[in-house]
Amino acid sequence: MHVGLGPFWNGWYGRLRQDAPAVGVQGVEYGRWLLAAAGSGYSVEIEPLRSAGECDHSRRQVLLPPTALGRTLDAVLSVAHEVGHAVLDRGLAVRLGSGLGPVVVALAWMGALVAAGRQHMPLLALLAVAVSVLLVGDMLVRELGACRFARDCVCRDFPDPACRAWAWAQTRLEIWHMVQMTVALGLMFLAAGALVYFLGGWWAGHEALA
Repeated sequence: MHVGLGPFWNGWYGRLRQDAPAVGVQGVEYGRWLLAAAGSGYSVEIEPLRSAGECDHSRRQVLLPPTALGRTLDAVLSVAHEVGHAVLDRGLAVRLGSGLGPVVVALAWMGALVAAGRQHMPLLALLAVAVSVLLVGDMLVRELGACRFARDCVCRDFPDPACRAWAWAQTRLEIWHMVQMTVALGLMFLAAGALVYFLGGWWAGHEALA
């Protein structure tokens, strides 16, 4: 889904970025101002080789690409989205997604599925897949929250009608993109879970024959 719809999304993003209004502040400076106003304690760093922004909760940093130095509304909105993650993200899913958390979760998930296949316990496999889908759903909720946070901040601080209309259009596109990504991830986890489960069953059968 993500690969097939890539040209569609890229075309829309390209047209929107070409029409992004200019503003009087750099995206990175606007991000620092939002973080200071929220009292979050996060710092902002520009990484020359980075192509997209990221909120690193383990190091309490908002990591931005060089495009964040731009003075267009696209740069401002993108930075505000990552600031939204720094300000709004909470809970177990955030801790599991930081540092070694993803590795531990992935190993535990695969171990549960292999064990379920070896012991012929489909309910355990379904539980493991359900947990992964719930984590993906939590990711979607946090992404939607960051999108709304960025839109509301930009519309508040840049109240020009052209800026507000552009921010709403960009946010709608981002939300649809996130929904598509969530569906794709859910299907991927379902397919991968089924594959690992059957591999576990094949492993157990191969050992029994040996």
